[in-house]
Amino acid sequence: MPAILVRIFSPCLCAVVLLAGCAVGPDHQAPAVPELDAGFVGSQTSSPPVVDSPWWKQLGDPVLDALVDEVLAQNLDLAIATERVVEARALRREARSFLFPSLKGRGDYTDIGISETQSPAVNPIAAFPGALPSRVESWSTGFDASWEVDVFGGNRRRTEAARAREESAEEAAHGVRLSLTAEAVDSYYTLAGLRAQLRRVQENVSRQRETTGIVAKLQAEGLRSELDLRRATAQLASTQAAEPGLSSSITVQLRRLSLLLGRKPGYLDERAATFRGFPDRLPMARTGVPAELVMRRPDLREAERNLAAATAEIGVATSNFYPRFILFGSPELTSGSSADLFNINSLAWQAGPRIEWSLFSGGANRAVLAAANSRERQALLGFERAVLSAVGEVESNLAQLEAESKRLQYLERAVRESRASVGLAEKLYREGIEDLVSVLVEQERLIAGELDEVSSRTALTSAWVSLHKALGGGWE
Repeated sequence: MPAILVRIFSPCLCAVVLLAGCAVGPDHQAPAVPELDAGFVGSQTSSPPVVDSPWWKQLGDPVLDALVDEVLAQNLDLAIATERVVEARALRREARSFLFPSLKGRGDYTDIGISETQSPAVNPIAAFPGALPSRVESWSTGFDASWEVDVFGGNRRRTEAARAREESAEEAAHGVRLSLTAEAVDSYYTLAGLRAQLRRVQENVSRQRETTGIVAKLQAEGLRSELDLRRATAQLASTQAAEPGLSSSITVQLRRLSLLLGRKPGYLDERAATFRGFPDRLPMARTGVPAELVMRRPDLREAERNLAAATAEIGVATSNFYPRFILFGSPELTSGSSADLFNINSLAWQAGPRIEWSLFSGGANRAVLAAANSRERQALLGFERAVLSAVGEVESNLAQLEAESKRLQYLERAVRESRASVGLAEKLYREGIEDLVSVLVEQERLIAGELDEVSSRTALTSAWVSLHKALGGGWE
C-alpha cells in the first residue's frame, strides 16, 4: 500500500511544492494616510523629550496611580475585550487548521438478516434457499484521511484574515484600556473639582453666617433695620442651597469610579478621603505630527487591521472560482467475523486525488467576490475617516486646553480681587461707611468666582486628559 500511495500522491505533492507561494487575491498594503498638515493646529513648536513612564504618572499622584492600576486589573469591560482576543486567537487557530491534513478514525459492526421468502425477482438469494447464508455480519475499523492541497491559497488567505482579525481584537483591547485609563483619571479629577467646590461653598457659608450674626446683633441694638437681617439671611440660605447638589454629584462620581473598578456602588466611600486634589502642574504633551497618530492610536491600528482582514477575504472569495485539489485515503480492516478483523488479509483501502470545481453557481461566487471587494473599500474609507477624525479631535482638545488655560488665569485674578473686596466691604460695613447690600453683592460675586475657578480647573484637567487620549496615550 505505501508504494501505491506514493505513486498516486507524488505528482500532487510536486505541484504543492511548485505552487506553495501562489495565493489568489490582492496582498495587503499599508494604506496611505490622507493628506495632512505638517503639524497640529495649536500645538507647541517644540516637544518635550519622550519619557518612559505612562502619561498619567507624570502627574505625580500615587493614589491616582494605584486607582488606575486597580481599574485595569478589575474592570469588566476590559475583561470582556480580553476574552474577545482569546476568541479571535481560537478562530485564527481554527482557520489555520485547514492547511493541514485531517484524520478521522471509525469503527462499525453490521448484522444483516436476509429474507428467504421474498420473490426471487426482489431477492435473488431466495431462489437458492439454504445455499447462501441468511445472516451476514460485518466488522470494520479504519480511518479516513484527507488533505486539501491549497494550490490557489484560499485557506492561506482565510488564515491571513483570521490573523488580522486577531490583531484587530488586540488593538480594540488596547483602545478599551486607553479609554478606561482616561475615564478613571477624568473621574478622579472631576471628583477633586466637586469636593473643592463644596469646600468653597462651606467656607462662604461660614463667612455669611458670621455676617448674618453681626447684622442680627446690630439689628437687635437698633443700629440696623430688619430688612438688612432678612437680606443677609436670604443670602446665607441661597449659598447653603448649593451644598446638597454638590454632595449628590460627588456621590455620582464615586459610583462612576466604583463601576470602573467593577465593584459594588459604595466601594470607594471611605477610601475617597485619601484622594488628592488637582496636580500642581499639567506637563506639556508630546503631540508630534498628525501622521504619527496612525502608529499611536489603538483605534487607527484596529481600523488598519480590519482593512488587512477585508483584503485577505477578497482572496478567499476569489479562490471559489478555482478548483480544489484534495488528496484522500481510507485504509480499513474489514471482516465477516471479529476473530479475523485484525488479520492482514482483512486490509482494504481506497486512495487517490479528487478535484472539486464549482463550474456553475448561479452567480453566487461573483456576488461573494463583489461583497468582499465592497467590504475592503468600506474598510479603507473607514480608516481614512478615522484618521481625519483623530486629527480633528487632537486639534479640538488643543484649542480647548489653550482657551481654558487662559480663562483660568483670568478667573484666578478675579477671585483674588473678590476676596479683597469682600474683606474691605465687611470692614466698611462694620464701621458704618457701606451698607449691607455692598457686602452681599461682593460675597455673591466671590462665591460665583470661586466656583467658576474650580470649574475651569476641572475643565482644564479634563481637556488635558482628553488630549492624551486623542493622542493614543501620548508617551505611554
